[in-house]
Amino acid sequence: MTSPNISCFSLSAPGVQVTAGAASANVAIPNDASGVRARYVRILANGNCYIRPGQSAVVATVNDFYLNPNEGVVLNVLGHTHIAYLQDGASRTINISPLEVG
Repeated sequence: MTSPNISCFSLSAPGVQVTAGAASANVAIPNDASGVRARYVRILANGNCYIRPGQSAVVATVNDFYLNPNEGVVLNVLGHTHIAYLQDGASRTINISPLEVG
């Protein structure tokens, strides 16, 4: 019988914290512990908001990924440089943490 290939994530580098407002803004994807842009990030917000990975000019709209409060999401952001964010209602705090496959 073959064992499943299970990957785990580790957190070894600091992330970024931003505040989503009424206008879209974006932030660079944080680096992992080796100093390169993270391939995976975990994003957690304290309220409803919209997010969208992309390049330096990326903009989030109400048609993008809807992030619920306190329900983190892990995204593969390979090929992206920034994450755009936009509030839904009131301003929101968003944490973006770089993850590493461990």
